[in-house]
Amino acid sequence: MKLKLLVAGLVAFAATQAQAFVPASVIDNNKPKAEEYVQDFNSYKNQVWGYWATVDLSPNQTLSPSNKAAYTTSNQNILFEVRWTWNTLRKMLGSNQFDELRNSIGVDEIRRLVDQVCEARAEVGKHKTYNFGSPLPWWEQKKQYLTELDSDTYHCQKHKPAIYVSGKRYDLSYPKNNASTVNLRTFIPTTPGSEYEVEIRYTKRNYHNSSNNAYRDVAVWVRGDIESAKLDGGSNASFDGQRVSLPAAPNASRDGHGFYVARIKFTADRFHTAVAIADKGLPDSYGILVNKVRTHVTKVNPNKETCEVLFPAGSQELLNCLNGGEPAPEVISCNLEVDSTLGNVVVDQAGYRATSEPWRYDPLNILHTKNFYGVGREGITTFNMASNGKYSGCPIKGKRLRLDEYTANNWDYERWAEQGLVKVKLSCVDNGIRASRWEVIETELENNYLITNKKIDKLFNDAKYDNCLLTAVRFVDRTHLIPESQSGYDANSDGFDVRAMRIEN
Repeated sequence: MKLKLLVAGLVAFAATQAQAFVPASVIDNNKPKAEEYVQDFNSYKNQVWGYWATVDLSPNQTLSPSNKAAYTTSNQNILFEVRWTWNTLRKMLGSNQFDELRNSIGVDEIRRLVDQVCEARAEVGKHKTYNFGSPLPWWEQKKQYLTELDSDTYHCQKHKPAIYVSGKRYDLSYPKNNASTVNLRTFIPTTPGSEYEVEIRYTKRNYHNSSNNAYRDVAVWVRGDIESAKLDGGSNASFDGQRVSLPAAPNASRDGHGFYVARIKFTADRFHTAVAIADKGLPDSYGILVNKVRTHVTKVNPNKETCEVLFPAGSQELLNCLNGGEPAPEVISCNLEVDSTLGNVVVDQAGYRATSEPWRYDPLNILHTKNFYGVGREGITTFNMASNGKYSGCPIKGKRLRLDEYTANNWDYERWAEQGLVKVKLSCVDNGIRASRWEVIETELENNYLITNKKIDKLFNDAKYDNCLLTAVRFVDRTHLIPESQSGYDANSDGFDVRAMRIEN
């Protein structure tokens, strides 16, 4: 009994210490604490000749999700894998070629092939290089480094660049030294059930170019249960599922180096949590500047010490003990059923509905080829996979998810504007550990909205879908975000409508 009380006391003390506030100045001047990882980009100065350069953020090794431990060093530094964004790949290949390859070989394979011709690299430079209104004197600005979320292509193959798939040539186009936006991805060691904070210090240049061409929001993905996203001295940042949108020019305070400070709090559900940061700007735009990324534990799982004594590191048993694991679905099936007894279709948020026409909200219509299901303006509905009275999961690798947005009279977005997101919940086994994640289904639009009378046709062909079960599809209406100035806007719209959902081999 005394031993249990002692262990409980130590865990409680550790949790209290983890939650204690530590000033940034103290953090910057001391070694990282337990479960704290940092990247401030100053360590890459040996790759920068002059004021800036495109550099290798993971020198002497190739980062891959198959070895997540390699993304952090023994000194608790974060290493980032640099990847071209979808916007850049679409620009390099052209929309038609990109869409053709996306549906045949997948985006991961496109990235691999393009990297052989034009490797995605990050730009790192001195603060003095970038006009962002630094409060530091110029001689201090020359000592500090940051990364820009775009990269030049002067190092890429110049003479008739192309990639080949099954003997077919696909030309690449990138004007000499054309800047292109990048995605930085890493995996952070985490304890399932513990709470963490991702801190990102960022800003934009002070150029006054059109916002449509120069700046877009910063997208941050955190593969955990996000609880909040805030900016120091400002309002909350918006987040949806595991994706956070940080405004390029927020109404918020800046730190002593002139950067906004975003803090994303989440609960981990796996041993390595993916964190990705991307500039949502157009290729050849001015990239967002990132000065520092830091993650640290804020509340330790109270079961951590006990579970780690009882079960092997990284095991499914340890994951379950830490409350981060999950069982496999009861049934493996790709059948789509609406089971009113089981209640597998859940209205998470009804939103605005046309109460005079209740038939529009019959969940059976999700699968119907003529009738349609109204999600409701600002509504959210989740379709959980089910078969024969039990919740199920569909092995999704190599299969397609298809569905239609329905608007009568063949009207388009300019005549009747409606929009929403379609998400899927995937239960995947990685290194013997099963964990779930939500993904937004991509569309032809940058924001991945499914709009008036458009369709979803998603082929799950990337390697990341190996050993994955589709367990749910979620419809999230975003019609309420359409501005009144948009052609086709109607205040009486009850949101986007879906029908004819099916899974095909």
